[in-house]
Amino acid sequence: MSVTDSLIQTARGTIETGGPVFILLLLVSIITLTLIITKALQYMGARVGRHRPLRLALIALDQGDVEEASRLLHSSKHFLAPVFSLGLTIEDGSGKIGRLEAEAETKFLPLERGFRVFETVAQLAPLLGLLGTVLGMIEAFQTLQSAGSQVDPALLAG
Repeated sequence: MSVTDSLIQTARGTIETGGPVFILLLLVSIITLTLIITKALQYMGARVGRHRPLRLALIALDQGDVEEASRLLHSSKHFLAPVFSLGLTIEDGSGKIGRLEAEAETKFLPLERGFRVFETVAQLAPLLGLLGTVLGMIEAFQTLQSAGSQVDPALLAG
């Protein structure tokens, strides 16, 4: 028997032992892992957590160097750099603050997608685990019932 056949046999045995709840938990785990990897790649691409260019632009702005701040923002690949650049063009009292807020919201929207799946999984997984436990107990008691007067604790182990 090859290693691949052995692995397939082991996986098949695990799935048969775990039953339908195990299969459902396995599918939920795969979906969750896929979403975690997708979100991590998305956050890395958006440069979330890398605020150095924005910090440098704010320091330049605090020192009164608007041109340097603008240059730093235009060279940055951070997802909020366009919002900061737009903020540099807005004059006080011009009424464009609402536009700046809307722009910031559109930048945050894609990063916030998918979190409802995590919430659902966090609520669903313990319930599925409990369901698997209950189904296992029912199966154990059925085994005891079918054994009749020859009750052997080893029957429960299966």
